[in-house]
Amino acid sequence: MFRRRPERVLIACDYFWPSIGGVEIIAENLGYELTQSGFQVDVATGSHPARTGSFYRGMNVLSLDRRPGWFSRSPRTIRQLRRLLEKGNYDSSILIADPLNWVLRSIEGADLPDGMKLAIQPLINEEGYDKWRGDKEFRRRLAGVLRRATMVVALTRGGQEIRFLNEEEIPSVYLPNAARPCRPSANFRDRHGIPGGVPVLLHVANLWPVKNHLGLLESLRDLEGEWRLVLIGHMSSDVGYAGQVRAAVEKDPRVILIPGAPPEEVSAAMEAAQVVLLASHGEVSPVTIMEAMSHGRPWVATPSCGAVHDWAGGVIVPLSGFRNVLRRLLGDPALCNMLGEAGYTHWKECYTWESVASGWERFLRTGIVGSSFSMPEETAERMASAKSAIMAACPAEPGSGYENRGITFPS
Repeated sequence: MFRRRPERVLIACDYFWPSIGGVEIIAENLGYELTQSGFQVDVATGSHPARTGSFYRGMNVLSLDRRPGWFSRSPRTIRQLRRLLEKGNYDSSILIADPLNWVLRSIEGADLPDGMKLAIQPLINEEGYDKWRGDKEFRRRLAGVLRRATMVVALTRGGQEIRFLNEEEIPSVYLPNAARPCRPSANFRDRHGIPGGVPVLLHVANLWPVKNHLGLLESLRDLEGEWRLVLIGHMSSDVGYAGQVRAAVEKDPRVILIPGAPPEEVSAAMEAAQVVLLASHGEVSPVTIMEAMSHGRPWVATPSCGAVHDWAGGVIVPLSGFRNVLRRLLGDPALCNMLGEAGYTHWKECYTWESVASGWERFLRTGIVGSSFSMPEETAERMASAKSAIMAACPAEPGSGYENRGITFPS
């Protein structure tokens, strides 16, 4: 009896397991969900010195540029990915990348096979965009790459990538990220010496300057009361910045730095937190905020955090306004619960991996996504109530440069 072969999908991204970061988590979960739906998935990614195998969670991992001691991405890596795309071995290919790295450049000059669906998910945040927004040649080349895609995938409804795509008149489809909570480890407070009843503020981000740990520490220095700020993040290759963060943490006994943690520990920290924070200078679709939603935790993020403008459950405010908003939230558990429930409902309705992966599966099989991922009406009503309560209780701080109107809310 004839058995139809499984559809083959190639996912290409700069970093992947065992590297840990937002893109790695997205690519891993997307690939895993597709394998569970019957697809055969290969992941093409840069080599990694700690990668000891070529098979992970049902996916074949193709490490490009294996030269010993070679950790940067080179023209050779681009050629290797281009050849994979040109061979015609895949029914669909998904490229997930910041335009500044090597992945999207593999499309330039490629002789792509007829019939292969090509999805490109450009990761464009405000900080990255500022580096090339005025470079006409770079913009022309990037637009040319994106126009070769069957589908350009936007992770936000109105973020920086949407603004660029609209400027270049390139159509896109909204297909968001997702989060899957895992079972938390036990006794988080005990392990880190946090007394019961002391509020926990949580910031999960690897130690890169764009994540702005130093700005967050400065903004909270004068927040009164007893609280703990828990910073969870792997060390980055920017050892100077990582050293600055460690030195700043040592000056404040209310701050706990955990240099990287497994998913179970991050999940436990989410469960222990009263509020999850993100102080970044630039994000596209921050997984940490979506994880907060999946745990029913309210969040506070800066306006440059991309997709947070689409997600319920939190407050968007310049860093200078974090202190005022946190005073309001920490003093009103019912308001925290209202925001947390709104975020959880929105995640449950729209941003589980089951929901998002079904959109990907429909595209890969039919070329159509089909889902809108719109905010449920009940969630929008909760957010409106929370907005009224917060705006009424957060007056301007004289001389701080912060005004009430700096606060915005997802919609």
